[in-house]
Amino acid sequence: MATPDVLPEIEAANTALAAGQHEEALQSLLAAWRGCRSPLLGDAVVLLSERMTAQRPPIEGKTIKARDLAWHQLADLGHAADQRPNDLGVLLPPLTDGNSKLALERLKVLAAWPPDPRISRRLLDTVADVPFQAKTTGPFWTQLFKLLLEHADPTTVARLEELAGNSMERVNAQSTAFQHDRRIIGCLNKIDKAWQKTNPVRGLSNDENAALETLTALMEALPAPGDERSVDSFLAEIAAHPEDDDLRLVFADWLQEKGDPWGEFISLQYQSRERELTPSERRRENGLLSKHRKTWLGPLANVVLQKEVGFERGFLAVCAPGRNATGGKLAKVVDDPRWATVRELHNVVPPWHDFVRGPALPSLRAVVGIAMDPGLNTLWDKEKRPWEKLHLYPAGVPHAETTLWNAKNLERIGNSRGLPNLRSLSFSFVYGRWKNFEDPTALRPLWSSPLLRRLDLFGVAPRNLESCAPWWQEIQDYGDDFNGTLELRQPGMKMVFERDDEDHLSRLSCCFSDATAPWRYGLGYPTTEGMASFLDAMPADALTFFAFDGPSEMVDGLKDGLARQTRLTETQLPEPEKV
Repeated sequence: MATPDVLPEIEAANTALAAGQHEEALQSLLAAWRGCRSPLLGDAVVLLSERMTAQRPPIEGKTIKARDLAWHQLADLGHAADQRPNDLGVLLPPLTDGNSKLALERLKVLAAWPPDPRISRRLLDTVADVPFQAKTTGPFWTQLFKLLLEHADPTTVARLEELAGNSMERVNAQSTAFQHDRRIIGCLNKIDKAWQKTNPVRGLSNDENAALETLTALMEALPAPGDERSVDSFLAEIAAHPEDDDLRLVFADWLQEKGDPWGEFISLQYQSRERELTPSERRRENGLLSKHRKTWLGPLANVVLQKEVGFERGFLAVCAPGRNATGGKLAKVVDDPRWATVRELHNVVPPWHDFVRGPALPSLRAVVGIAMDPGLNTLWDKEKRPWEKLHLYPAGVPHAETTLWNAKNLERIGNSRGLPNLRSLSFSFVYGRWKNFEDPTALRPLWSSPLLRRLDLFGVAPRNLESCAPWWQEIQDYGDDFNGTLELRQPGMKMVFERDDEDHLSRLSCCFSDATAPWRYGLGYPTTEGMASFLDAMPADALTFFAFDGPSEMVDGLKDGLARQTRLTETQLPEPEKV
């Protein structure tokens, strides 16, 4: 009977392995081997299984009885063997652990598995080692050679021919050696007789060989048995390649095989990138993070605000320095690989400035709140950083208006080559003592700079609501080179000015729902009086659109100011609350 073409199965194994789907690759490779019993395919099955098993713990137990129970529990899980082929890599090494009776029961379990070259290889090792030599072990050997017949390939025949007639070298008694040789020769005769009727063996075609060579190269890139895989080794590898999603997913699989909840959390976060999580999945994700956040942060838990961290793709992505995160504490964890996945850093205090500019944060793209001091002048140097978002605030430096924010220094910022990817730049004066910056003309050296021309968003946090209108007027009059969105922030609210069809900043959205909670700074929410003063200070032709998602009870106090706007054609206001 002609054996089937197995190229599709080998190619399927290639595709699965390239996608990191090791179980699927093993299934396809086993199907290919069963189609032609090629020794080359058998070797490939063994190689892939060894690589996969290297990531799994062995069967353990303090006693033989405990290990035997664990063996059967795993075997029972994989009773439908073609669904759990990787379990065989764990089940075979302890096959002969204990006495021949225990081993015989394990052989009976393996009899339910479909043909597999790993079984024949393990049985051949047992034939060579002869672990049981007493006369009472006959049932074990009978079952073993019967099983070997079912799983044989040309490698089996070649190995048995080497062993036949040489049993005296491996056993204690001549009669036992004679009996062992008889069993080996009998098995060879049965294989020969069976293959004369239906030969399941053939060599591989050129195309099949080529596909197998590609597959072998992929398998050899996997960790070999004996390679020490650990959380630390994975973290180091991910730190070296923080954008590699496949590596993170391999880590998740490895963790889940060990029962580590971090693996489930990583998997859930990746699923959320592809679809909306169900409510129960979202609760599970949040519950896992709440319970294990400190563990997953590792040493970083001592220097970041734990309750304000954000995880993305299973790893730390957003954080802020802890209240007592001094330079000394930071120095102890500066080399931790967990920093490599941080994308956004908040409220960076001066002791962290050197760290932010260093190599520990290759994924950093947003610095939201960094205290300005003379040391930060290096941000504007020629050394390029991939930051896309930067928010600056005063650090309480004496005479900061003249030492940091003079016209020369602002021109230096505007002409900077150090942040070529910067698209969002904002300044905050509301929490500092920079009284001179109540005057919007203070930043005028930036308005015609190359930096401003490439920004999508420019933001300022003026001292109060009354100061917001002059800032809008300043950028409207002098920011001809700025084509992005203007954002004016106040505690508890941000005002976003977007451009209309005539390229004027006339579309205003006042957002309470997406703003920093003012209680964090000991401040209150914007008042109706403050908002009314702001609208009164705006030119009558300033607005074409006005949206407001604040408290509905404030709306009446805004109506007079909105009525003054002669170009206003659209408003979005909250409905009055029903009593």
